[in-house]
Amino acid sequence: MTVRHGDVHTPIGGSVTRRKAGPIRRWVARLAFVIAAASAATGAYVYLTLPDVTTLKNRNPPTTAFMALRDREYREARGKVPRRRQAWVPLRRISPHLVNAVLLAEDAAFYQHDGVDYHELWESMKIDWREKRLSRGASTITQQLAKNLYLSPSRSPVRKFRELLITRRLEAALDKPRILELYLNVVEWGRNLYGVEAAARAYFDVPARDLTPAQSALLAGMLINPIRYSPLTPSRRLTHRQRLILQRMARFGRISPQEYRIALGIRPLAPPSPPELIPDAPADELDAEDPTADPPVIAAPPSHEPTDPPVEPAPRSNDPALSTDRSPGVQSPVIQ
Repeated sequence: MTVRHGDVHTPIGGSVTRRKAGPIRRWVARLAFVIAAASAATGAYVYLTLPDVTTLKNRNPPTTAFMALRDREYREARGKVPRRRQAWVPLRRISPHLVNAVLLAEDAAFYQHDGVDYHELWESMKIDWREKRLSRGASTITQQLAKNLYLSPSRSPVRKFRELLITRRLEAALDKPRILELYLNVVEWGRNLYGVEAAARAYFDVPARDLTPAQSALLAGMLINPIRYSPLTPSRRLTHRQRLILQRMARFGRISPQEYRIALGIRPLAPPSPPELIPDAPADELDAEDPTADPPVIAAPPSHEPTDPPVEPAPRSNDPALSTDRSPGVQSPVIQ
């Protein structure tokens, strides 16, 4: 005979024993095993289905996942196959002004990080947490290239995990100039318009190697949303972004004081004097009204690449990169 006191059984004339919680423990253990097995299977599937990026060393991709997505959207909306405009050019045939403008606007630490800018990522997470929304982008140029080449715009954890793995593979297989060359040739610059050569000819009727500082800053500024913004009819925000990018190019010696004034439409000074720099913008976006923080700067590219344009980025400061969120545009096309 036993006397029951809660979970304790006291046998008459015997020792005290506790009721075993075996079924609950077994259930928790099975659940943990299922979760672990599912996670391992997902990770293995993602890893085994990653693309082979080594072919990009000496071969230009004929299309990308992002181009295919845009083609489907165009066919569904208009019922016909779109006509892509794209012309591949090597990095040495792209204006250094355009290269510097894109680096300053999109990924100032490009030559410093290994594909993921952890400083920028941390700053982005803090801002998103504070504002309770995904408001600020933290993708590097390599991450944007990975997404353009192989992935969808989805923000699911699995897609982001694949992006991270592909990014690391790109950085391991390719050097920085090749990554930059691929990005500048596949990135969207308007409806059915891909790559800087096609953009330069469509908007300014010049080859990419002849882009001026003003034109380069305008093209770099529109990358935040190339469907919404157009150099043909620049909005107030696009013009503001252009001026801020030009200001950074002047501050860090990417253009001369005279080039800066000419780009702004100001008559050159004689003799030359430092440019009248407009106020700087906060690190999280280019279109703020009251900027206060100094922008990041670019690290110098490897010296063993003699054929690349003379882009000479400086060491990065403590500020994050200047890129912002890049949600697909929904307005009417800017290129007919």
